[in-house]
Amino acid sequence: MGAAGVGRGLGVLDMARAVRGAGPHIATGELGFHVLDTMVSIDEAVTSGDTVRVASIAPAVPLVPEDRDPCEATV
Repeated sequence: MGAAGVGRGLGVLDMARAVRGAGPHIATGELGFHVLDTMVSIDEAVTSGDTVRVASIAPAVPLVPEDRDPCEATV
């Protein structure tokens, strides 16, 4: 399968490459907290019928380098 068909598992691939020394991974706890905070805010808004402000701010997420090949061997 070519890179165009790749999607699921890219976060795990990014983390594995970071562990192997390629730098920091993008799936940080701070980003995870923001996703959770957003989901809880949506649930509260649906339940209450009111607008609920998301309290957290998403951290800057670095772009994936254009030359990164998701099919390249990691280990």
